[in-house]
Amino acid sequence: MTDSTQDYSGASSYFVEAAKRYKKLYIDYHNRFDELAALAERQTVRSEYSKGGNLTGGYYSHSRGDLYVGNCSRGRLCKTRPKKDEFDYKYDFDADDRLLCTTYMTCRDKKRRISDKLFFVYRSDEIITLAFDLPPEQPQLDWVCHTKLANGKIVSYESARMTADRFHYAEKEEFGYSAEGLLTTLKRIVYYEEFVGGETKTFILNRDSEGKFSMYAAENVLNGIVKNTGFIYTVGGSKTYAYDGNDKPCPVRGKEKARKKMTGIDLEDYLFQKTVPIIEGWDEQGVYAISFLVYSNEAYEYNGVSNVTEFSVSCNTEDDCSHAPPLSEERWNFAFWRQDMTGIISADDDDEGMSVLFHWYKKHGIKKIGYEDPGTMYNEGMKYIGKGPAGYYELLMAVSNVARRLQLEGVVEKRFGKIPIIVHDLEYAWYVRDATENANPNGEADLFLQAHKDGFPD
Repeated sequence: MTDSTQDYSGASSYFVEAAKRYKKLYIDYHNRFDELAALAERQTVRSEYSKGGNLTGGYYSHSRGDLYVGNCSRGRLCKTRPKKDEFDYKYDFDADDRLLCTTYMTCRDKKRRISDKLFFVYRSDEIITLAFDLPPEQPQLDWVCHTKLANGKIVSYESARMTADRFHYAEKEEFGYSAEGLLTTLKRIVYYEEFVGGETKTFILNRDSEGKFSMYAAENVLNGIVKNTGFIYTVGGSKTYAYDGNDKPCPVRGKEKARKKMTGIDLEDYLFQKTVPIIEGWDEQGVYAISFLVYSNEAYEYNGVSNVTEFSVSCNTEDDCSHAPPLSEERWNFAFWRQDMTGIISADDDDEGMSVLFHWYKKHGIKKIGYEDPGTMYNEGMKYIGKGPAGYYELLMAVSNVARRLQLEGVVEKRFGKIPIIVHDLEYAWYVRDATENANPNGEADLFLQAHKDGFPD
């Protein structure tokens, strides 16, 4: 496949560059079907199956075309392998739960046969998808797709139609997310050779009370000309939306499978891996302290257990506290902070972090979660000496250890310099001092500890 077979006169600059990229991928992979199939077979440890659906790639497609295309859907997953191979898609996964291969089945002359195979090549935060058509004679690579990830979410998905002598077109989807990580915008761009500027539609996504989508098309552009704005679209074929509540990238794991997978994860390692990208993602200027809030509330409930403990992270800047005095309550008391928190462990039956925490409780024999004996809460002078409800103090110290690791490994200093991580509740009980002192082994929290000891005198 060479550029000499195709005339680029009048084509957009994007089309020309995309053609070069995908032609190189075509050259690299079009003769490697047998190698890719053998590799997928060796690495496969389990398979899943689905019926129905017409989105390229089936249930686990990286595209979200089912949102904006009518009668387009992902189909449904099968609980077990259907008898007599009566499934439409088969998905093969490796030991790390990565999708290796998708097999698409069709029925011709009352016989089911393999129509297409998709192989996935993982490159850091990129996934290359290679779609081979399987005619009777020789597999043909006719689609090449490129998925980009950021912080575990799909930020763009591009698919290109290929043949041996020509690059036909590319279709790209770009996704925007809210601060809570929910999908809010979807931009669809189609590049044909004859389009100077491509065809672009941008959708704003709104959710109803059940989390289902309605759609608002902000703009429709063809060859650089705005054709219309303000159109209201309903969701396409997947009216109930196939993704989970966090809009995680495919493959989307089922809730029960996700919980089962969490059982072998160490709590502190889990919290460390969750907090690092959050801290590294803050781009505010003047950050002077990080909050690790560990808090229980009788209103919090998880799987029927009340008064469970949540954990969230946030930061505060000099502008947020109006450059308050060094030992002031405005600077150090969380009640005065902006409290723009990111939850790591939340009181929700479907929360992954809470599932990890409860497995950790079970492993360490921590029982009666949420219960606190009134007889051990106060001393004779009515000073609180308790450790919070069962499960609270244990999580507090685990969080403190995670903060200590973040300081020792330079994660915080590299991003903001030498600043403290304050591990606390809303009352600043006695154990806040111990947890924060442990969390900051190089004296990062000395000023906070002094202010706390002196009762915030400024």
